[in-house]
Amino acid sequence: MQASLFIRTGPLFLLLLILAATSCRKDDPAEEPAPGMETNSMVLGPNTILIDEPTAQTITIVDSTMIVFTGNTEQLQELAVGKIVLCGIAEGAPHGFLRRISTLDHVGDTYTLTTENVTFSEAFESLHFDHTRSFTLDDTVRDGLSFSATFPEFILYDSDGDGNCGGPAAATRHGRA
Repeated sequence: MQASLFIRTGPLFLLLLILAATSCRKDDPAEEPAPGMETNSMVLGPNTILIDEPTAQTITIVDSTMIVFTGNTEQLQELAVGKIVLCGIAEGAPHGFLRRISTLDHVGDTYTLTTENVTFSEAFESLHFDHTRSFTLDDTVRDGLSFSATFPEFILYDSDGDGNCGGPAAATRHGRA
């Protein structure tokens, strides 16, 4: 009778034991970020302003030296020369931007900023991010783009070892790749 009970409940007990053992598996510590190095975290510098959504909606022009906002938000009123502005992707800024304000003109509801490039170390007290992307051939091959390098004349092969590039004992190569 006891053997019959074990035969019926043994597989169930074994399955529960396996589930309990595997559900308590500790994550691989190599996958965990080091303390203070959380994936995708940032601490803005004291002069950096992260453009909020209402302000981002007022962006009308972004080029290499100028940003124009047309509208009025509380955040726009806080902008000042020397401040660093950071904006993610927005309708008026399809690539986002990270710039320092050189001059600021405010007329009516139009804010025109003349800006200059800024480094990450100036804009952030700390910045940690992790991004993986798989590239396809379309990402790397484009029509009209080429690569070239010019090589000086150098010895490819010198069968007699004399370092002389002349004669049938040596082959040389120069040109472009």
